[in-house]
Amino acid sequence: MASCSRPWLILGIASALLAGIQLSNPAPGRLPAPTDRAPGHREDAAYRQARKDWIEHIHRTAPGMDWRAIDRATRRRMAEERFRRIRSSRVSPGDFPKDTLAAGQLVGHWREVGSGNQAGRVHLAEYLPATQELFLASSGGNIWKGNLSGSSWTVRNDHAQIEGIHFLKFADRPSGRRMIVATDAWGASGVRYSDDDGLTWNYAAGLENAANWGYVMRAVMVPEPGNPLYVLTLEWDYTNWNSMTALYRSLDQGQSFTKLAEYGSPVYGDENQWDLWADEFRPGRVYLLNRQTLYRLDGAGQPQVLSTFALAGNGGAARLAGRQTASGLVLYALYANGDQSHVYRSGDGGTAWSFRGTVATGLFFRKSFEVSALNPDLIYAGGIDAWRSTNGGQSWAQVNLWWEYYGNPAGKLHADIPGFDPVPLPNGQEITFVSTDGGLYRSGDGLQTVQNISLSGLHVSQYYAHYTHRSNPAIIYAGAQDQGFQRTLNFGGGITDFDQLISGDYGHIVSGNGGASIWTNYPGFTMYYPDAANSAAAYFHDFEGSGHLWLAPLTADPVNPEVAYRAGGSADGQGANLFRVTYAFGQLQGEELPYDFSQGTHASISAMAISPAYPNVRFVMTDNQKFFASTDYGATWTPSPPNSIPGSHYFYGNCILPSPVLPSTLYLSGSGYAGSSVYKSVDFGYTFTPMNAGLPTTMVFQLACTPDESLIFAATEVGPFVYVAADNQWYPLGGLHAPDQTYWSVEYIESLRTARFSTYGRGIWDFVLCEPDGVAPAAEIAWQIQPDGTTVTVENRSRNAHFYEWSFGNGSSSSEKQPGSIAYGASGNYTLRLIAVNACASDTVEVPLSLALTSADPALNAGWQIYPNPAAGLLYIAPYASAAAVRIRLLNLAGQTLRDLSYPVLAAGQPIAVPADGLPRGVYLCEIRSGSHAQPVVQKVLLR
Repeated sequence: MASCSRPWLILGIASALLAGIQLSNPAPGRLPAPTDRAPGHREDAAYRQARKDWIEHIHRTAPGMDWRAIDRATRRRMAEERFRRIRSSRVSPGDFPKDTLAAGQLVGHWREVGSGNQAGRVHLAEYLPATQELFLASSGGNIWKGNLSGSSWTVRNDHAQIEGIHFLKFADRPSGRRMIVATDAWGASGVRYSDDDGLTWNYAAGLENAANWGYVMRAVMVPEPGNPLYVLTLEWDYTNWNSMTALYRSLDQGQSFTKLAEYGSPVYGDENQWDLWADEFRPGRVYLLNRQTLYRLDGAGQPQVLSTFALAGNGGAARLAGRQTASGLVLYALYANGDQSHVYRSGDGGTAWSFRGTVATGLFFRKSFEVSALNPDLIYAGGIDAWRSTNGGQSWAQVNLWWEYYGNPAGKLHADIPGFDPVPLPNGQEITFVSTDGGLYRSGDGLQTVQNISLSGLHVSQYYAHYTHRSNPAIIYAGAQDQGFQRTLNFGGGITDFDQLISGDYGHIVSGNGGASIWTNYPGFTMYYPDAANSAAAYFHDFEGSGHLWLAPLTADPVNPEVAYRAGGSADGQGANLFRVTYAFGQLQGEELPYDFSQGTHASISAMAISPAYPNVRFVMTDNQKFFASTDYGATWTPSPPNSIPGSHYFYGNCILPSPVLPSTLYLSGSGYAGSSVYKSVDFGYTFTPMNAGLPTTMVFQLACTPDESLIFAATEVGPFVYVAADNQWYPLGGLHAPDQTYWSVEYIESLRTARFSTYGRGIWDFVLCEPDGVAPAAEIAWQIQPDGTTVTVENRSRNAHFYEWSFGNGSSSSEKQPGSIAYGASGNYTLRLIAVNACASDTVEVPLSLALTSADPALNAGWQIYPNPAAGLLYIAPYASAAAVRIRLLNLAGQTLRDLSYPVLAAGQPIAVPADGLPRGVYLCEIRSGSHAQPVVQKVLLR
């Protein structure tokens, strides 16, 4: 059993849960109450900064190396190669998406698993009233297109992720429209543009300085001829060897930029003191704010000081917003400091300012402060919760408390508010979009009410981990960022909805009994589901002491499924110990084990694992590059010698994968920016050999392998990879169809011949390996029309298939292997269709159904059994209760009598054989009259 660490440091967050608390099943249509964190908990700026710091820690690089720039170059190179292959291939959207990979040695099929209903973080929305098109940018770097109802989301750029989008606008051109985006991803190009709605992208020229070291902080477009575009950057001043803020302008709709001004940070402070604004709906001037000094750009684009005003308190992160009205320009300056922000207002276009009031929130992102498109007194601010003011910032009201979402996800905002996007409509009204960590909302009444338009079809889940039930692969568990611990019980090969059992952040989903029970970690406690597939009852145990990771590694005991091992930290905060957590008598109990893996240093356990075939063999690694092995169930430990792991101190152990075959063999993955990302040991971790042929310089989060180790799958910062042991070589696994994302976790499911990956922005995806020798599936159905005449029981008898797509002809469908009985409810002609799929191909079978209600008397219908249906040779009819004066006729659809039988009395269960041999194949009517019933029983039967 492998346990792979997740990148974030615990911040001493106290859990509101006590050991032994249970969660009951939530009411239908409602998410569970947020009992996993106290009402006072907030993911504030300090929390997010610590997360960023820890990410830097795990992506260790040599001095002077920028791991983000390395990954970005790798991702760009891979995206360009993928797009070249897409253009040169003959693959069309309707083709079966089969990929041939690994130099022709691997054939498989990528398919999306889901979640189909649990949306993650959204950054912004852009609505075009003239065409009624809605675009949004997700945290996973994708641009989605939909409509106001949220019913038709489609992704535009799966093949090329664009990280950190905070600006998206369209500019009209003689040859069509241009989509322009700006990003705050460090070291990115900052601005890209597309002339085909996001299919292909070009990089802006002139921003190379920011792309080499820095990012775009803010971008604005002026709605006038030519659509001039302005961007504010943080970048490196190579002349004075300082960071600086710079202002650029583009007059060719984002193709190239010219620098207008620059300001050195030693004089003017850091980038949080700067902001840029222009009204996006009405022509006007561009304004630049630095601390309490406001600049207005002149006709040449040069900033001129317009005003300076006094600040109450110590100021904070400066943000500028406003709105041009018929009576003049209204501007607001907000200064966010911790969990409160001061608001200032100018009603005369920025000349005179007054302090308006304080709102009890910081800001989540730069776009988290905005002004209504039509009413300059209506303003919004968002941190954990969204706030609104109707009097220009003098007083504020919360839109809703963050935890109210869990009782009403359709009508209450999710926690964390990256941005507001108000849009004026041609009818004189306004619509406002709110981006949250749980998808996108819209409001037509200034946020008095909101509607979630991302409850279905917006596939932007951000997953840390997942686990597939070993004996029933239709059951999948998943841990998400801020969308909790999730479960689906009916995965059948298509995009699947997941149920959120508890809110929060969960990772390291492990099991000692194949998924019957589940262990997982939240930042601050371990959670256990004893009956994970059938119940939402959970038990909790708080982390002891300090020094563990934010989502501490967790491993289930393969011998006793009611035991798990959590990585420390230590109770006294001085060491790095394992903690044994045991479920007994309805509660979780923790025990700190004696061995200190820190060996007197300031270290934490960063990875651990237990051999799946030899549970006595166990491994541990710390984040200061120490490796340990035990062959006696952890009673004693042997450290590897110094420097046994190559790569100096820049290597970080993120995942240990023990061999399923040999007890002495293991694979270790982590940060490879100063060496290999993956190593192999054949001597219990005493020495290691790099495995880097074909693998880019990147971070490898998790590994999984086939039972014979012929293939090893890697979830990495830049996509999925596969190692072919026969070649001693890594190959990209994304092919033409997997999304360009960060892949966080992977498992191999032998029963499905599937490598299943979790991504941090596009949900869970499968790579299904083609059957040996390219065996094609064969679709086959057996069916039975039930006595009521409109219920059909189907049996799937397909061969060589993993996934199934049913269409019943009545508007319903299913992806279950055996959907059972289908109630049609009305007479008529239907087509029953089954598509059987494996990674090599698909096969389709269709069956025509002609159904009719057998009688208006349901009690009478239930009194007779007619079988088999379809029939060949003989048709049998039997009453469930004794019947007198029975007449049975077999008729064709023209009403002609073909068989006519009469019986004075039939005993209960006594079958009568109606000869059907010699009749052509087709649909017939079986009519049964009995006793004094005037209404006959009429059943359609199929002869074959």
